[in-house]
Amino acid sequence: MADVTISELAKVVGVDVDKLLSQVKDAGLPHKKADEIISNDDKNTLLQSLRGSHGEGEGAAAPSKITLKRKTLGTLKSASSSGRGKTVNVEVRKK
Repeated sequence: MADVTISELAKVVGVDVDKLLSQVKDAGLPHKKADEIISNDDKNTLLQSLRGSHGEGEGAAAPSKITLKRKTLGTLKSASSSGRGKTVNVEVRKK
């Protein structure tokens, strides 16, 4: 996509022009009016800023390590013939 104005970019993205201008300002870009031209480098800067503000920064590329819990421990109380309860430890293993 070639250099376009901010209002055209807002139309393509589907965002209100005022909201896009505020996001451009938050990204530290010098654009202040909707009819100013925004370059591809400025668009990339805006995209990186939006990714960082929404929690999808550099760390999103490498997900954290996932640990599976395959074994659970529990206890069962069973009644015996003498009337006294007995507690049994139960271990459940998943494949």
